[in-house]
Amino acid sequence: MQRGLFDGATEDAELAFQYAVEAVNNEKLSYSNYQLEGQAVQVKYGDQFDASKKLCRLLKTGVAGIFGPSSPKSAVHVQSVCDEKEMPHIETRWDAYTKLPTLNLHPHPHIMGRVFLDLIVAFEWKDFTILYESGPWLPSISDLLKMYDPKGYTVTVRQLDLRLNGNYRAVLRRVKMSEDKRIILACSIDSMPEVLKQAQQVGLLTDHHQIIHLIGSDPPRLLEPMSLKCDDPTTWKNGYSVINYMKSSTIHGLTRSIKFDHQGHRSDFLLDIIELGPAGLEKVGVWNSTEGLNFTRKKEQTMQALDDGTLQNRTFIVLTAISPPYGMLKDSPIKLSGNERFEGFGVDLIHELSLMLGFNYTFILQEDGVYGSLNRDTKKWNGMVQELLEWRADLAITDLTITSDRESAVDFTMPFMNLGISILFRKPTKEPPSLFSFMSPFSKQVWMYLGGAYMMVSMSLFVLGRISPKEWDNPYPCIEEPEELENQFSFSNSMWFTIGALLQQGSEIAPKAPATRAVASIWWFFTLIMVSSYTANLAAFLTVEQVVSPINNAEDLAAAGGTVKYGAKRDGSTISFFKDAEYGTYAKMYQYMMANQDLLTSSNPEGLQRVKTENYAFLMESTSIEYIVERECDVTQIGGLLDDKGYGIAMRKNSPYRSALSEAVLRLQEQGVLTSLKRKWWKEKRGGGACSNTMEEGGALALELANVGGVFVLLIVGCVAALFVSFCEMLCDVHRRTRELKVGPGVWSLSQFARNCVLFSNNSRLSQHSSNSHANSVLQTIRFTLN
Repeated sequence: MQRGLFDGATEDAELAFQYAVEAVNNEKLSYSNYQLEGQAVQVKYGDQFDASKKLCRLLKTGVAGIFGPSSPKSAVHVQSVCDEKEMPHIETRWDAYTKLPTLNLHPHPHIMGRVFLDLIVAFEWKDFTILYESGPWLPSISDLLKMYDPKGYTVTVRQLDLRLNGNYRAVLRRVKMSEDKRIILACSIDSMPEVLKQAQQVGLLTDHHQIIHLIGSDPPRLLEPMSLKCDDPTTWKNGYSVINYMKSSTIHGLTRSIKFDHQGHRSDFLLDIIELGPAGLEKVGVWNSTEGLNFTRKKEQTMQALDDGTLQNRTFIVLTAISPPYGMLKDSPIKLSGNERFEGFGVDLIHELSLMLGFNYTFILQEDGVYGSLNRDTKKWNGMVQELLEWRADLAITDLTITSDRESAVDFTMPFMNLGISILFRKPTKEPPSLFSFMSPFSKQVWMYLGGAYMMVSMSLFVLGRISPKEWDNPYPCIEEPEELENQFSFSNSMWFTIGALLQQGSEIAPKAPATRAVASIWWFFTLIMVSSYTANLAAFLTVEQVVSPINNAEDLAAAGGTVKYGAKRDGSTISFFKDAEYGTYAKMYQYMMANQDLLTSSNPEGLQRVKTENYAFLMESTSIEYIVERECDVTQIGGLLDDKGYGIAMRKNSPYRSALSEAVLRLQEQGVLTSLKRKWWKEKRGGGACSNTMEEGGALALELANVGGVFVLLIVGCVAALFVSFCEMLCDVHRRTRELKVGPGVWSLSQFARNCVLFSNNSRLSQHSSNSHANSVLQTIRFTLN
């Protein structure tokens, strides 16, 4: 006869006990002449006195074993009595310390700890929270506590109900505030429904939270054999024999074969790994004490089972980073929370997609700003990609470049923006204008040909003027038959006529002969074309300032030899491009950057700052350069694109909503929404268009002295040359007159200087004869004075 002690909290255990008795009696075994009689006795939960009194009453009736109860306090007392009476005692509660006559059908806590450990390793959890109900659960999580490592696993332990009043919300809220999405729940089946209900109320049962709970981890349940009287020292002599036989026997049950070790612990058992998905509970694997954990489906299929592929009313955790203009924190005098904290191109894009597809979203921030790169040694990802792989986020949007490495780990939508790598550098300095920039409209060769044409035409007029009879005129019209004729086209007059026509000034000389008129006409037409061409180009050459840049493309940058330093963002797609590049110039640039690690930056703003303050070029995406040059007027983009790629929205591999999101991005592109968003965040918001407005408002630039200084130099040189020629003429005239008057050159020079000084204040002059007479009087005065 078997007797069971059950309390009010173990109704299921009582039903299982009665079912087991009936199942044994229905089997056709060698002892089929005997019937197993089971009797269930109700005791008050936790009442040791009531359990003791009913236990003694059962012992008097003569029993072969005792099952239960489940209360830890009552079970310990019943276990002690059975130990004293050598009565077989069978319990199903969670008990790490079993006495000699007791067998525990529940898997041993330390063995259950191995189950938890295997699941943690299989799911690759690096940080998690353990919620335990009471002290007896601690042995089963001891192995998990040993995993704690400040540099590796982060384990947080919290007790569910510190006040034992059934209110778990305070602890659950602290778990939610910690943002830990992985939870191990160590509590009884009776407590679990209330725990999960309150967890749902505080927002812990979302698609982003993962909870491991042992189905069947009930509160302590004891089954004890019973015999004799409690106040009688006599023991049941067959008690230990029954216990030893049960330890050596093997029973096949639902959880594999049931057998015990020498301490009465059940160490060999089979557990089903059950997962709660949209379709309900589903078996995804098994665990046994000999082979460990074995999933019946792949991990990817397990993860996909949690996702039914629908977007309507679904809430996504969207990961972003501070990277203008894709993701930024709002400037606000008050503290903002939730999605209100963020703005930018990526934020608006997610909002447009949510309106189109009907999903909800919550933005979280990638604090370190790392997008994601693969460590070739450890085969581990970091940054945003790691967050997606570890299910801490559903989507990631920023200036996240689609690369082959990243696509091997996560999926991307179709690109919402196409771009390439380019060079950000300071604006080239303006070259100072040339002093003789007024000569720039024509090349040196043209000026030489122009001078040659001038001399050729002048000589032609001189010769033709001598040949043509009509160019010889009578200097004295009153004399009908003059002895001499004059020709106006002397060599000097020919050159004067030609230069006057070239400079659009004309002269008093007018050709008379058909030949000279033909040459003059052709020369006038020639000068018309040349002067018009010169005037048209002169404005451009005087106002346009040439810029000088030490680099014009990537080849110049690579060949700079360290004169211009350059770098890229560390752990970004740009540096990955140079790492994998086969083109010689790009490979050389990668080697240079790896040899100078200090030139790599942790963010784009840091690279911009170095460009502005150092002789440094920063390699980055062209769209980011466009955003910067709209606001920073002292930097610019150098050269074209080094490659062709795009930005996309990242998500976990084989995500069922990839197609829907890609289709929505395509529709936004066709509707012009993406173009409108780019114009908004590049040219309008946050100081956009500042440099474009400066150029438009500047208007025409006034000419500086440096632009026209050569003209003044030419004027001064001309005046000085004219003065020099004038003095030369005067000296020649003095020399000629001294020879005619037979006086010393010094005396004649003195006389002429005095005469010329008088002429500066008078517009008239003496004739040559009067001049000679005046000179003679001056000489006589000088001689008289000398005498």
